[in-house]
Amino acid sequence: LLAQSLMQLGQLNQAAEYWLFLTRNTPDFYASWLNLGHLALHQGQVEAAIASYLEVLRLKPDLAELHYHLGRLY
Repeated sequence: LLAQSLMQLGQLNQAAEYWLFLTRNTPDFYASWLNLGHLALHQGQVEAAIASYLEVLRLKPDLAELHYHLGRLY
């Protein structure tokens, strides 16, 4: 995905814009929310990361990776 490539290139603001675009246009695609949470956490935005992860929890409550990341934040 474009956003993952942007993250790897260190273009975090552009990656965040793209993830936000994806969450607005495909709100039920949990991977967009998950990656937006990862990016927010990487940028030190803990509350934003939690909000994104909670959206993933709503969409895919059985995702083990999500529970791991939420557990690290609490």
